[in-house]
Amino acid sequence: MLNRQGFLFAALLSLGTVASANEDSKTTLGGYAEAEYVNPVAGPFTKSHADVHRLVLFVAHGFNDRLSFHSELEIEHVLTELSKKTTTLTTIDKVTANGDSVKTKSGSVLTDVSSPGYLAVEQAFVDYRLGTTAGFRTGLLLVPVGIVNETHEPNTYHGVHRPLYANSFIPTTWRDLGVIAYGNPIEGLHLKGGVMAGLLGSNIGGASGLRSGRQKGGKSNAENLSLVARAEYTLPYAKLGLSSWFGGTSGGDTAVGDGNFDASVLVVAGDLRAEYQGFFVRAEAGVIELPDAEKLQRLYKKNPGERMVGGYLELAYDILPLLLAESEQALLPFVRYEKIDTHFEVPTNVVGSAANSQTQIVAGLTWKPHTQVSFKADYSWQRNQSDINGVDLVKLGVGCSF
Repeated sequence: MLNRQGFLFAALLSLGTVASANEDSKTTLGGYAEAEYVNPVAGPFTKSHADVHRLVLFVAHGFNDRLSFHSELEIEHVLTELSKKTTTLTTIDKVTANGDSVKTKSGSVLTDVSSPGYLAVEQAFVDYRLGTTAGFRTGLLLVPVGIVNETHEPNTYHGVHRPLYANSFIPTTWRDLGVIAYGNPIEGLHLKGGVMAGLLGSNIGGASGLRSGRQKGGKSNAENLSLVARAEYTLPYAKLGLSSWFGGTSGGDTAVGDGNFDASVLVVAGDLRAEYQGFFVRAEAGVIELPDAEKLQRLYKKNPGERMVGGYLELAYDILPLLLAESEQALLPFVRYEKIDTHFEVPTNVVGSAANSQTQIVAGLTWKPHTQVSFKADYSWQRNQSDINGVDLVKLGVGCSF
Protein backbone atom coordinates (compact mmCIF):
# COMPACT_ATOMS: atom_id res chain seq x y z
CA MET A 1 0.00 0.00 0.00
CA LEU A 2 1.33 3.43 -0.93
CA ASN A 3 1.70 5.99 1.82
CA ARG A 4 0.90 9.66 1.16
CA GLN A 5 4.36 10.48 -0.13
CA GLY A 6 4.40 7.42 -2.35
CA PHE A 7 1.07 8.43 -3.83
CA LEU A 8 2.39 11.90 -4.65
CA PHE A 9 5.42 10.52 -6.46
CA ALA A 10 3.32 7.93 -8.30
CA ALA A 11 0.98 10.69 -9.42
CA LEU A 12 3.89 12.76 -10.71
CA LEU A 13 5.41 9.82 -12.54
CA SER A 14 2.05 9.03 -14.10
CA LEU A 15 1.79 12.63 -15.23
CA GLY A 16 5.20 12.39 -16.84
CA THR A 17 4.21 9.16 -18.60
CA VAL A 18 1.09 10.77 -20.01
CA ALA A 19 3.08 13.78 -21.15
CA SER A 20 5.64 11.65 -22.98
CA ALA A 21 2.92 9.57 -24.63
CA ASN A 22 1.29 12.66 -26.10
CA GLU A 23 3.64 14.57 -28.37
CA ASP A 24 1.34 17.60 -28.29
CA SER A 25 1.34 17.77 -24.50
CA LYS A 26 2.85 20.86 -22.92
CA THR A 27 3.49 19.16 -19.60
CA THR A 28 7.10 18.20 -18.90
CA LEU A 29 8.80 16.16 -16.18
CA GLY A 30 12.35 16.58 -14.88
CA GLY A 31 14.32 16.65 -11.67
CA TYR A 32 17.61 15.90 -9.98
CA ALA A 33 19.00 13.43 -7.45
CA GLU A 34 22.14 12.89 -5.40
CA ALA A 35 23.53 10.17 -3.15
CA GLU A 36 26.59 10.22 -0.89
CA TYR A 37 28.97 8.24 1.28
CA VAL A 38 30.61 10.23 4.08
CA ASN A 39 33.46 8.91 6.24
CA PRO A 40 34.62 11.08 9.18
CA VAL A 41 38.37 10.71 9.66
CA ALA A 42 38.81 13.38 12.35
CA GLY A 43 36.55 15.26 14.72
CA PRO A 44 33.53 14.52 16.92
CA PHE A 45 31.73 12.29 14.40
CA THR A 46 32.60 8.62 14.67
CA LYS A 47 30.35 6.81 12.19
CA SER A 48 30.23 6.78 8.41
CA HIS A 49 26.93 7.15 6.63
CA ALA A 50 25.45 6.45 3.21
CA ASP A 51 22.47 8.48 2.12
CA VAL A 52 20.20 9.41 -0.75
CA HIS A 53 20.51 13.05 0.16
CA ARG A 54 17.94 14.45 -2.24
CA LEU A 55 15.43 13.45 -4.89
CA VAL A 56 13.61 16.33 -6.54
CA LEU A 57 10.89 15.98 -9.16
CA PHE A 58 10.09 18.90 -11.44
CA VAL A 59 6.75 19.31 -13.21
CA ALA A 60 5.94 22.18 -15.56
CA HIS A 61 3.03 22.96 -17.82
CA GLY A 62 2.85 25.51 -20.61
CA PHE A 63 -0.66 26.87 -21.07
CA ASN A 64 0.44 28.87 -24.10
CA ASP A 65 3.55 30.60 -25.42
CA ARG A 66 3.44 33.19 -22.63
CA LEU A 67 1.91 31.49 -19.59
CA SER A 68 3.37 28.49 -17.74
CA PHE A 69 3.46 26.78 -14.34
CA HIS A 70 6.61 25.36 -12.69
CA SER A 71 6.98 23.22 -9.56
CA GLU A 72 9.49 21.14 -7.64
CA LEU A 73 8.76 18.51 -4.99
CA GLU A 74 11.77 17.55 -2.86
CA ILE A 75 12.32 14.55 -0.63
CA GLU A 76 15.47 14.32 1.49
CA HIS A 77 16.99 11.28 3.20
CA VAL A 78 14.40 8.87 1.75
CA LEU A 79 12.17 8.48 4.82
CA THR A 80 9.35 10.94 5.49
CA GLU A 81 6.80 8.86 7.38
CA LEU A 82 5.52 10.21 10.70
CA SER A 83 5.16 7.74 13.53
CA LYS A 84 2.98 8.54 16.55
CA LYS A 85 3.57 7.39 20.06
CA THR A 86 0.25 7.55 21.93
CA THR A 87 -0.28 7.18 25.67
CA THR A 88 -3.30 7.84 27.86
CA LEU A 89 -3.73 10.66 30.35
CA THR A 90 -5.46 9.69 33.58
CA THR A 91 -7.55 12.12 35.64
CA ILE A 92 -6.87 11.97 39.38
CA ASP A 93 -8.02 13.93 42.41
CA LYS A 94 -5.32 15.73 44.34
CA VAL A 95 -6.01 17.21 47.77
CA THR A 96 -4.30 20.54 48.48
CA ALA A 97 -2.94 21.69 51.86
CA ASN A 98 -6.16 23.55 52.71
CA GLY A 99 -8.31 20.50 51.99
CA ASP A 100 -9.57 21.47 48.50
CA SER A 101 -9.84 18.74 45.85
CA VAL A 102 -8.26 19.56 42.48
CA LYS A 103 -8.51 17.37 39.37
CA THR A 104 -5.19 16.94 37.59
CA LYS A 105 -3.92 14.95 34.61
CA SER A 106 -1.32 12.25 35.09
CA GLY A 107 0.54 10.20 32.51
CA SER A 108 2.14 10.73 29.10
CA VAL A 109 0.94 12.76 26.15
CA LEU A 110 0.62 12.20 22.43
CA THR A 111 4.06 12.62 20.84
CA ASP A 112 4.95 12.83 17.15
CA VAL A 113 8.33 11.34 16.28
CA SER A 114 9.53 12.17 12.78
CA SER A 115 12.03 10.19 10.72
CA PRO A 116 15.18 11.98 9.50
CA GLY A 117 13.51 12.61 6.14
CA TYR A 118 12.01 15.77 4.75
CA LEU A 119 9.31 16.36 2.15
CA ALA A 120 8.66 19.85 0.84
CA VAL A 121 7.49 21.89 -2.12
CA GLU A 122 10.62 23.76 -3.17
CA GLN A 123 9.07 25.83 -5.96
CA ALA A 124 5.54 26.39 -7.26
CA PHE A 125 4.94 29.46 -9.40
CA VAL A 126 3.19 30.83 -12.46
CA ASP A 127 5.37 32.54 -15.06
CA TYR A 128 4.00 35.10 -17.51
CA ARG A 129 6.22 36.32 -20.31
CA LEU A 130 5.54 39.89 -21.46
CA GLY A 131 7.79 39.46 -24.48
CA THR A 132 10.89 37.62 -25.61
CA THR A 133 13.11 39.15 -22.89
CA ALA A 134 10.83 40.12 -20.00
CA GLY A 135 8.13 38.76 -17.73
CA PHE A 136 7.19 38.07 -14.16
CA ARG A 137 6.56 35.06 -11.94
CA THR A 138 4.55 34.69 -8.75
CA GLY A 139 4.10 31.96 -6.18
CA LEU A 140 6.67 30.03 -4.16
CA LEU A 141 9.99 31.32 -5.53
CA LEU A 142 13.71 30.88 -4.94
CA VAL A 143 15.34 34.06 -3.64
CA PRO A 144 17.67 35.34 -6.40
CA VAL A 145 20.71 35.86 -4.17
CA GLY A 146 24.06 34.30 -5.09
CA ILE A 147 24.75 31.42 -7.44
CA VAL A 148 23.80 28.23 -5.63
CA ASN A 149 20.41 29.24 -4.23
CA GLU A 150 18.90 29.33 -7.72
CA THR A 151 21.21 26.82 -9.45
CA HIS A 152 21.87 23.95 -7.06
CA GLU A 153 21.51 20.77 -9.12
CA PRO A 154 24.35 18.41 -8.09
CA ASN A 155 25.99 18.48 -11.53
CA THR A 156 26.38 22.29 -11.35
CA TYR A 157 28.86 22.52 -8.46
CA HIS A 158 31.99 20.69 -7.32
CA GLY A 159 32.15 18.68 -4.13
CA VAL A 160 29.73 16.16 -2.68
CA HIS A 161 28.18 18.85 -0.46
CA ARG A 162 27.20 22.37 -1.45
CA PRO A 163 29.61 25.10 -0.34
CA LEU A 164 29.55 26.02 3.34
CA TYR A 165 28.80 29.59 2.21
CA ALA A 166 25.60 28.34 0.53
CA ASN A 167 24.44 26.63 3.70
CA SER A 168 25.48 28.67 6.72
CA PHE A 169 25.61 32.14 5.14
CA ILE A 170 23.19 32.25 2.20
CA PRO A 171 20.59 29.81 3.61
CA THR A 172 20.11 27.60 0.58
CA THR A 173 17.49 26.62 -0.33
CA TRP A 174 16.01 30.05 0.49
CA ARG A 175 12.48 30.41 -0.83
CA ASP A 176 9.16 32.06 -0.06
CA LEU A 177 6.02 33.54 -1.56
CA GLY A 178 6.42 36.59 -3.73
CA VAL A 179 6.37 38.31 -7.11
CA ILE A 180 9.56 38.75 -9.15
CA ALA A 181 9.91 40.52 -12.49
CA TYR A 182 12.77 39.77 -14.88
CA GLY A 183 14.16 41.16 -18.09
CA ASN A 184 17.14 41.76 -20.36
CA PRO A 185 17.22 45.52 -21.06
CA ILE A 186 20.49 45.23 -22.99
CA GLU A 187 22.43 42.33 -24.42
CA GLY A 188 24.28 40.40 -21.73
CA LEU A 189 22.48 42.04 -18.78
CA HIS A 190 19.82 40.06 -16.94
CA LEU A 191 17.84 41.74 -14.16
CA LYS A 192 15.48 40.37 -11.50
CA GLY A 193 13.61 42.21 -8.79
CA GLY A 194 10.51 41.96 -6.69
CA VAL A 195 8.75 41.60 -3.38
CA MET A 196 8.75 38.51 -1.16
CA ALA A 197 7.68 37.48 2.34
CA GLY A 198 10.30 38.32 4.95
CA LEU A 199 12.43 36.45 7.46
CA LEU A 200 11.51 35.98 11.12
CA GLY A 201 13.95 37.78 13.41
CA SER A 202 12.79 35.70 16.37
CA ASN A 203 14.62 32.73 14.80
CA ILE A 204 17.81 34.42 13.57
CA GLY A 205 20.71 33.19 15.69
CA GLY A 206 24.47 33.17 16.11
CA ALA A 207 25.40 29.71 14.88
CA SER A 208 22.69 29.38 12.21
CA GLY A 209 22.71 32.97 10.94
CA LEU A 210 19.69 33.63 8.73
CA ARG A 211 18.97 29.95 8.16
CA SER A 212 16.44 29.43 10.94
CA GLY A 213 14.72 32.69 9.98
CA ARG A 214 13.45 31.22 6.69
CA GLN A 215 9.71 30.57 6.43
CA LYS A 216 9.65 28.48 3.23
CA GLY A 217 6.17 29.50 2.15
CA GLY A 218 4.21 27.51 4.71
CA LYS A 219 1.68 30.05 6.07
CA SER A 220 4.49 32.59 6.04
CA ASN A 221 4.15 35.58 8.34
CA ALA A 222 3.71 38.42 5.84
CA GLU A 223 3.70 41.34 8.27
CA ASN A 224 7.13 42.18 6.87
CA LEU A 225 7.74 42.13 3.14
CA SER A 226 11.21 42.13 1.62
CA LEU A 227 12.69 43.71 -1.48
CA VAL A 228 15.03 41.54 -3.54
CA ALA A 229 17.09 42.32 -6.63
CA ARG A 230 19.78 40.70 -8.75
CA ALA A 231 21.82 41.88 -11.72
CA GLU A 232 23.92 39.47 -13.79
CA TYR A 233 26.17 40.48 -16.65
CA THR A 234 27.61 38.00 -19.14
CA LEU A 235 31.06 38.62 -20.62
CA PRO A 236 32.81 36.45 -23.26
CA TYR A 237 34.41 34.19 -20.63
CA ALA A 238 32.67 35.14 -17.38
CA LYS A 239 29.46 36.02 -15.55
CA LEU A 240 29.35 38.70 -12.87
CA GLY A 241 26.48 38.87 -10.39
CA LEU A 242 25.33 41.29 -7.69
CA SER A 243 22.39 40.50 -5.40
CA SER A 244 20.61 42.23 -2.53
CA TRP A 245 17.82 41.46 -0.10
CA PHE A 246 16.28 43.97 2.30
CA GLY A 247 13.35 43.59 4.66
CA GLY A 248 12.07 43.75 8.20
CA THR A 249 11.95 40.70 10.45
CA SER A 250 9.67 41.78 13.33
CA GLY A 251 6.77 39.60 12.21
CA GLY A 252 4.37 42.20 13.54
CA ASP A 253 5.62 41.82 17.12
CA THR A 254 5.00 45.29 18.56
CA ALA A 255 7.82 44.75 21.07
CA VAL A 256 10.16 44.82 18.06
CA GLY A 257 8.16 47.16 15.82
CA ASP A 258 5.10 46.95 13.62
CA GLY A 259 6.59 48.78 10.63
CA ASN A 260 7.41 46.88 7.47
CA PHE A 261 11.16 47.39 7.82
CA ASP A 262 11.52 47.12 11.60
CA ALA A 263 14.37 44.85 12.73
CA SER A 264 15.63 45.04 9.16
CA VAL A 265 18.14 42.73 7.52
CA LEU A 266 20.28 43.77 4.56
CA VAL A 267 22.09 41.17 2.47
CA VAL A 268 24.52 42.23 -0.26
CA ALA A 269 26.36 39.52 -2.19
CA GLY A 270 28.55 39.39 -5.28
CA ASP A 271 29.60 36.42 -7.40
CA LEU A 272 31.82 35.45 -10.31
CA ARG A 273 31.87 32.47 -12.67
CA ALA A 274 34.63 32.28 -15.27
CA GLU A 275 35.75 29.64 -17.78
CA TYR A 276 38.67 29.70 -20.18
CA GLN A 277 40.25 26.75 -22.03
CA GLY A 278 39.26 24.18 -19.40
CA PHE A 279 40.11 26.39 -16.42
CA PHE A 280 37.18 27.31 -14.14
CA VAL A 281 36.92 29.93 -11.41
CA ARG A 282 33.98 30.47 -9.09
CA ALA A 283 33.80 32.97 -6.25
CA GLU A 284 31.12 34.41 -3.98
CA ALA A 285 31.26 36.89 -1.13
CA GLY A 286 28.68 38.73 0.93
CA VAL A 287 27.84 40.76 4.00
CA ILE A 288 24.71 40.67 6.18
CA GLU A 289 23.73 43.67 8.31
CA LEU A 290 21.31 43.32 11.24
CA PRO A 291 21.38 46.73 13.00
CA ASP A 292 18.62 45.77 15.47
CA ALA A 293 20.42 42.63 16.67
CA GLU A 294 20.58 44.04 20.20
CA LYS A 295 16.79 44.37 20.34
CA LEU A 296 16.28 40.86 18.93
CA GLN A 297 18.69 39.44 21.50
CA ARG A 298 16.90 41.19 24.33
CA LEU A 299 13.59 39.63 23.31
CA TYR A 300 14.49 36.22 21.84
CA LYS A 301 17.93 35.30 23.25
CA LYS A 302 19.22 33.66 20.04
CA ASN A 303 22.60 35.49 20.00
CA PRO A 304 22.30 37.07 16.53
CA GLY A 305 25.28 38.79 14.98
CA GLU A 306 25.06 42.46 14.05
CA ARG A 307 27.26 41.89 11.00
CA MET A 308 27.99 38.59 9.26
CA VAL A 309 30.51 38.07 6.48
CA GLY A 310 31.39 35.15 4.23
CA GLY A 311 32.83 34.04 0.93
CA TYR A 312 34.76 31.41 -1.00
CA LEU A 313 37.08 30.96 -3.96
CA GLU A 314 37.04 27.78 -6.05
CA LEU A 315 39.44 26.70 -8.82
CA ALA A 316 39.03 23.72 -11.16
CA TYR A 317 40.73 22.46 -14.31
CA ASP A 318 39.58 19.87 -16.84
CA ILE A 319 42.54 17.55 -17.35
CA LEU A 320 40.78 15.03 -19.62
CA PRO A 321 41.63 16.85 -22.89
CA LEU A 322 45.29 16.33 -21.96
CA LEU A 323 44.67 12.58 -21.73
CA LEU A 324 41.93 12.00 -24.34
CA ALA A 325 41.82 14.88 -26.77
CA GLU A 326 38.61 13.77 -28.52
CA SER A 327 36.62 12.95 -25.41
CA GLU A 328 33.42 14.85 -24.67
CA GLN A 329 33.65 13.91 -20.99
CA ALA A 330 35.32 15.99 -18.28
CA LEU A 331 37.63 15.19 -15.36
CA LEU A 332 38.16 18.13 -13.04
CA PRO A 333 40.42 18.33 -9.99
CA PHE A 334 39.25 21.25 -7.84
CA VAL A 335 39.98 23.09 -4.63
CA ARG A 336 37.72 25.47 -2.68
CA TYR A 337 38.64 27.79 0.19
CA GLU A 338 35.76 29.16 2.32
CA LYS A 339 35.42 31.52 5.23
CA ILE A 340 32.25 32.60 7.08
CA ASP A 341 31.73 34.45 10.35
CA THR A 342 28.18 34.94 11.67
CA HIS A 343 29.61 36.81 14.69
CA PHE A 344 31.90 39.16 12.78
CA GLU A 345 30.35 41.98 14.81
CA VAL A 346 27.93 41.45 17.70
CA PRO A 347 25.69 43.80 19.72
CA THR A 348 26.66 44.78 23.26
CA ASN A 349 24.35 42.18 24.84
CA VAL A 350 25.77 39.23 22.85
CA VAL A 351 29.04 37.51 23.70
CA GLY A 352 30.81 36.79 20.43
CA SER A 353 31.65 33.15 19.80
CA ALA A 354 34.86 32.14 18.04
CA ALA A 355 33.11 28.91 17.02
CA ASN A 356 31.00 30.95 14.59
CA SER A 357 34.08 31.96 12.61
CA GLN A 358 34.58 28.95 10.35
CA THR A 359 37.12 28.03 7.69
CA GLN A 360 36.74 25.15 5.27
CA ILE A 361 39.04 23.78 2.57
CA VAL A 362 37.68 21.19 0.15
CA ALA A 363 39.80 19.41 -2.47
CA GLY A 364 38.62 16.69 -4.78
CA LEU A 365 37.79 15.35 -8.21
CA THR A 366 34.67 15.57 -10.38
CA TRP A 367 34.13 13.19 -13.29
CA LYS A 368 31.41 14.11 -15.77
CA PRO A 369 30.72 11.33 -18.30
CA HIS A 370 27.82 13.56 -19.37
CA THR A 371 27.16 17.23 -18.65
CA GLN A 372 24.15 16.24 -16.54
CA VAL A 373 25.87 13.51 -14.50
CA SER A 374 28.66 13.95 -11.93
CA PHE A 375 30.67 11.41 -9.95
CA LYS A 376 32.47 13.15 -7.09
CA ALA A 377 35.16 12.49 -4.49
CA ASP A 378 36.58 15.01 -2.04
CA TYR A 379 38.31 15.62 1.26
CA SER A 380 37.07 18.48 3.44
CA TRP A 381 38.90 20.15 6.31
CA GLN A 382 36.77 22.40 8.52
CA ARG A 383 37.92 24.38 11.55
CA ASN A 384 36.77 27.35 13.63
CA GLN A 385 38.62 29.96 15.67
CA SER A 386 37.75 28.24 18.95
CA ASP A 387 40.01 25.32 17.91
CA ILE A 388 37.38 22.77 18.99
CA ASN A 389 35.08 20.46 17.01
CA GLY A 390 37.22 20.48 13.88
CA VAL A 391 35.97 18.02 11.27
CA ASP A 392 37.76 16.12 8.48
CA LEU A 393 35.58 14.17 6.05
CA VAL A 394 36.17 11.88 3.09
CA LYS A 395 33.16 11.96 0.78
CA LEU A 396 32.02 10.10 -2.31
CA GLY A 397 28.94 11.07 -4.28
CA VAL A 398 26.95 10.84 -7.48
CA GLY A 399 24.43 13.32 -8.79
CA CYS A 400 22.42 14.00 -11.92
CA SER A 401 19.74 16.26 -13.33
CA PHE A 402 17.32 15.50 -16.12
